Amino acid sequence: DLEYSEPDLSIFAYEQADPGSVVTAWESIHMKEGYSGTFFGAYKEAAAKLKKGDRINLDGRVRSVKKVSRKGGVDAHDHREQVYVYVDEDINGILKVGAKWKKITATPPPGEDLSRVILYYD
Repeated sequence: DLEYSEPDLSIFAYEQADPGSVVTAWESIHMKEGYSGTFFGAYKEAAAKLKKGDRINLDGRVRSVKKVSRKGGVDAHDHREQVYVYVDEDINGILKVGAKWKKITATPPPGEDLSRVILYYD
């Protein structure tokens, strides 16, 4: 609304940087062998921030999210829900459980103070 009422303002929104997560598995084949192809397992709460088109750093390589499954499995040890994350590009090799991934977010320009928001209105 602000950008429409005040068209001369430059408005920027930045998403908080993703701390990252790890590749997970609930099926024994993926626990032992890892993943290949275009999908991998992730904790449901970590994958909840993803949507189609988002870019992720998956074990050092940039991939585009195709979709996140709605249903998955449960970790037998910590009982956390897990889902599959599908990517557009092939993983190119084997992705092992425990590999790191994180969502790539826009970085504000140097000098921006993201610890505060100032909004003036009448």
